[in-house]
Amino acid sequence: MSVSVGAVIVAYNPNSKEFPSVINAVIEQVDCLVIVNNGEKNLSFLHSLLPIDLASRFNVIENNSNLGIATALNYGIKFLIDTGCSHVIFLDQDSLIPRDMVSMLCNTFIELSAKGLKLAAIGPSFFDTSIEKLSPFIRFKKNGFDLVFGNAAEPLIPVHLLITSGTFTSVEVINNVGLMEDGLFIDCVDNEWCLRAISKGYEIIGDSRIKMEHTIGDNRITIGNKKFHNHSPLRHYYIARNSIHLFKRSYIPFNWRLAILLIAIKLFIFYSLVPYNRFTNFRMMVKGFYHGVVGKFGRYDLVI
Repeated sequence: MSVSVGAVIVAYNPNSKEFPSVINAVIEQVDCLVIVNNGEKNLSFLHSLLPIDLASRFNVIENNSNLGIATALNYGIKFLIDTGCSHVIFLDQDSLIPRDMVSMLCNTFIELSAKGLKLAAIGPSFFDTSIEKLSPFIRFKKNGFDLVFGNAAEPLIPVHLLITSGTFTSVEVINNVGLMEDGLFIDCVDNEWCLRAISKGYEIIGDSRIKMEHTIGDNRITIGNKKFHNHSPLRHYYIARNSIHLFKRSYIPFNWRLAILLIAIKLFIFYSLVPYNRFTNFRMMVKGFYHGVVGKFGRYDLVI
């Protein structure tokens, strides 16, 4: 089978100075790149910034409104399937990938699958530029979870979650596991897909040999010499709401669901007490927990 790799980048009002660098780093490594634009500003002009020999790989889907990361990813996936891609990598608008990352992930994915591993996805480690540190992979255990980094002796690590950006999979896997869950809109979309894949007998691998630059959060909180992510109150709403939705999923082992819930509660306590906008965070996260309990999905302004 011939291998053709397509990339999906979901954009929402990206930084006009930094985004072209993200695109240039990706488009040289894939056969097809589709930008799914959830923002108001049309991004088709980016086509003219590309070298002529790469411009034919570039595509933009203009949604003209924010449909959420899940729906946008699904639009991109369907587009790449229609163009004949066999494999897909998901990326964020603020992720700067190293040279040869896509080929390394692709080769490892194919090699492990050929050896009989039922592999759903593989993803790189990433350096979180917002808190200036390497982020670990997450692996659930009987009581809670472990933060794992990998090393030279064990660079490929079985994990349970990957962030969306950098996740590499195949069209065959997507056909078996399914698309992203539209109703989650944003936050926990990647977690839900990974856990759904695991429930179907697949495994997830983190590749610690590859380090991607990625930014989490809108800004950061500094306490002493420690740095923490800080999202907007709206993002905290989605984190709280969708954590409850995951807790209610019977295909996820109960102890894993409990760990997800406890993480959400810890975030609620921290972001309701520490940041300058803690009172707004508190109100939005309470509303998120409530909407999760009563089963509301979709974009916040359409469910309130």
